Amino acid sequence: MSREPVENIYITDKPKAGRYEISVHQYSSRETQDVGFEVEIEVNGEIRTFGSPISPRSGAFSTPIVFTIDAAGNFTWEDCDLAKTASGVTKWGLKTGQFHTVRALTTSPNHWDKPVGNKHLFFLLEGCVADEKVRPFYNEFLTEELAAERKVCEVLGGKIEVADAEGAELSGLGFSETLRNHVFVEVDGKFKRTLKVLF
Repeated sequence: MSREPVENIYITDKPKAGRYEISVHQYSSRETQDVGFEVEIEVNGEIRTFGSPISPRSGAFSTPIVFTIDAAGNFTWEDCDLAKTASGVTKWGLKTGQFHTVRALTTSPNHWDKPVGNKHLFFLLEGCVADEKVRPFYNEFLTEELAAERKVCEVLGGKIEVADAEGAELSGLGFSETLRNHVFVEVDGKFKRTLKVLF
C-alpha cells in the first residue's frame, strides 16, 4: 500500500453538454496521519486545484466539485468550499497551469545510441529543479547484458544517492511513447499561437 497514492483519469473524447460532479470516495480509513486529499483538474490547458486537509469519513463522499459544459464546450465552475487555486501548484520550482520556457527537447538517453527499452520525449524547462529524491536509472533502460540482473538493479536504483547538480540540472516534463498524452505549447514567430501536441 502506497502512502502517497495517485490516480489519473483522462477523458479524451469531447464531453457532452450537461452538469457534472466530481467527488472523492473514502472507501476505508486505514491511517490517521497525512490524511486529506487533492484533486487537480486540467481543462483546455488550465489547471484547477481542489483539496481538503481532512478526508471524508470511511465509506463517504467529499463535497462535490461541480461544473457545467454548454453545447459549445465552454466550462462554468460552481463555487466550492474545496477550491484552492485556479493557477495551479508549485512543482519542482515551477507553477503548474502556466507556460514555461523550454530550453531543450530530447529523447531519453536510452535511445541516443542503440535504442533500448521505451522511448521518452523530454521537455527540459528553464528553472526546473527536482525537490525530491531522484533515481539514477530505471530498469526499462537496461541493456540486454543486464536483463538477468533486473532485481538487483531495481534495488540499486532505489538506494544509490544522486548528488545535487548545483545549477547544472536538466529537469522538466517526460512523455512515454507507450502512453497517450498531450501538452500545450505556445510558439513565437511572426505571430504567437498555442498548439496542442498529442503523443
